[in-house]
Amino acid sequence: MLTKTGFKKGYTPWNKGKKMSEETRKRMSESQKGIKRNSPSEETRRKISEKLKGRTWKPDRFCLVCGKNGVRKDRKYCSQQCAGVAVKGKETWITGKKHTEEARAKMRGEKNGVWKGELVGYQAVHSWMRKYKQHTECEKCGATEKLEWANKNHTYERVLEDYIELCPSCHRKYDIENNGYAGNKKNSHRV
Repeated sequence: MLTKTGFKKGYTPWNKGKKMSEETRKRMSESQKGIKRNSPSEETRRKISEKLKGRTWKPDRFCLVCGKNGVRKDRKYCSQQCAGVAVKGKETWITGKKHTEEARAKMRGEKNGVWKGELVGYQAVHSWMRKYKQHTECEKCGATEKLEWANKNHTYERVLEDYIELCPSCHRKYDIENNGYAGNKKNSHRV
């Protein structure tokens, strides 16, 4: 692997094991004198010095939970984990506060800023159904467990009368009879 310095891993350099004469070593030494590597110039040093004038040394900052040194000056804790430990069990500004009924009415339905109207998906319509209709029993066989909402015309609009409650078995039969769709286990109609 070739690096910035030209070193190639696993490659033996041409001068390995060769002895340099005293004269060559002296010339190399002289050529390197006065060269300062990775040190700022005099002008840069002066600029840095002027910027730092008037600053005072701040003591080390420690994490309020674990006591670890080196916390940034704009933080109280060394990590998110310590921050989480610190706030665990404390009440936040919103704990226990609730919207008034009037405020909730302003945010409901079409008045809500994220209201989509009829352009919602399958899950949202079923969630809406659970809110306004309660399950009682299957309208075909009378079962009372694991009931699902079946859409009569398969358009999934927000019309309460357009839904009937069926058990899973009757729901599949209903879908097959009406539009030839049997559904699959991944997209269960259970609500």
